[in-house]
Amino acid sequence: MSLVKFLTSKTFFINLGIALAIGVVVALSFLKVLEIITQHNVVVKVPKLLDVTAEAASEQLEQLNLELVILDTIPFNDKIKPYAIVEQDPAADMDVKNGRKIYVQINAGDYDMVRFPDIKEGTSLRQVQNMLRSASLEIGEITYKKHDYKDVILGLIYKGRPITAGEKIKQHSKVDLILGDGFTKPNAEEQTIVNEQNLINAPEIEEVEGAADGE
Repeated sequence: MSLVKFLTSKTFFINLGIALAIGVVVALSFLKVLEIITQHNVVVKVPKLLDVTAEAASEQLEQLNLELVILDTIPFNDKIKPYAIVEQDPAADMDVKNGRKIYVQINAGDYDMVRFPDIKEGTSLRQVQNMLRSASLEIGEITYKKHDYKDVILGLIYKGRPITAGEKIKQHSKVDLILGDGFTKPNAEEQTIVNEQNLINAPEIEEVEGAADGE
């Protein structure tokens, strides 16, 4: 039988039909198995993740075959748990397919560290308030000492000890102030004690050379 007669024969078309049918069955079977393995068409509801820590949320989403992606970290808010989720997309209760990525923003773990400003003895209370506010620091307790000028800085205390310019502390830390009372002038002994305990940010005193020779 010639090739042309075979290609136009009934036998050829029967065999071709069988081959195509087998191919379709194999393809459909493969797609079905792939669907079962990947669960591509499975839909799940997104859980509520707000106020949940990123670690706990990641474990929860993993059980649902979803993936947590942290997009950003906001400045620390002490009214929210450290590393807790503050925003999520998609929102809670939305239907998504398996493997969907859930994008979130989280709270920072703690306040950032800042350098303590250079506040010198004699600085006014108003200036100190502005300098501390600019550094994201807060005023704690205020104590008055004998001094002839009122509301000028005599000392700065952090956690019970003097603090120096440039020292790193957490944002929103409270710094206690020692101010002059403006009413009474200390005697020499009292002034010495105040200077030793509280002049913690005064600039270093540089020794000055004497006058030029020949004068």
